[in-house]
Amino acid sequence: WVAYPALEAGESSVNLKLYPRRNQALAAPRQGVAALCAIRCARDVKFLKRSLALPEEMHPAARYLGGARALEAAMVARVLQELFAADIRSPQGFEELAAACAPRILPAGRELLYAVIPVLEAYAAARGQIAPLGRGGGPLADFGRALGEELAHLVPNHFITLYDRPSLSDLVLYIQALAIRASRGAVDLEKDRVKAAGVAQVTGRLNALLNALSPATSEQKRRALEALFWMIEEYKVSIYAQELGTAMRVSPKRLEEKIAEVERMA
Repeated sequence: WVAYPALEAGESSVNLKLYPRRNQALAAPRQGVAALCAIRCARDVKFLKRSLALPEEMHPAARYLGGARALEAAMVARVLQELFAADIRSPQGFEELAAACAPRILPAGRELLYAVIPVLEAYAAARGQIAPLGRGGGPLADFGRALGEELAHLVPNHFITLYDRPSLSDLVLYIQALAIRASRGAVDLEKDRVKAAGVAQVTGRLNALLNALSPATSEQKRRALEALFWMIEEYKVSIYAQELGTAMRVSPKRLEEKIAEVERMA
């Protein structure tokens, strides 16, 4: 797929860039528009950066995710992409977009910050439950290391750009469930092993499907895989921390049906 800017009057050539997937080619010009709008709205962006400073108490947790400055920069970039990444091909369209979205920059930033802070709070609490498990040796230490890897997979350094806004709220629940699992596993590790067997089976199949992805994989299948990922997280809540409640009913049978559906997709 090729991404290219619109030709202005008098131009006869243009630089082309190839992308392996159609959505990447479509996104490239939009990202350019967002960058230009950031320049056009520099004063508002300056205030946005100040408003997205993480509270000091969040800095310890942020250190495990690239640091507070990196997370703040990711939030700025996220706001600008959400507001200004548009398929604009004319100066008039650009000016209209900048004028319409500039007043929304600070409110959008505050909304994102209020979604990110609970994730960091839950992340810090989960690390506090998991870290002591790995200080000794034997099966309990192995359990702690496995949960630490799961937490890192669930909340990677780029979680702000990875997850959409509703998913950030859901993420808090899944982190809390992981923390509850850690506290209960420390008391009865064998009980956790029994519960984990069924979860491991479906996560293994999900990972196999993810490893089989290629540039030719359809967007429909990618979206279905994302839905399967969230279904599995909901299933974990129902297994390890049922008292938290789930947004949907998930059973091994429903997971099997979803996996089979994804496997049939191109």
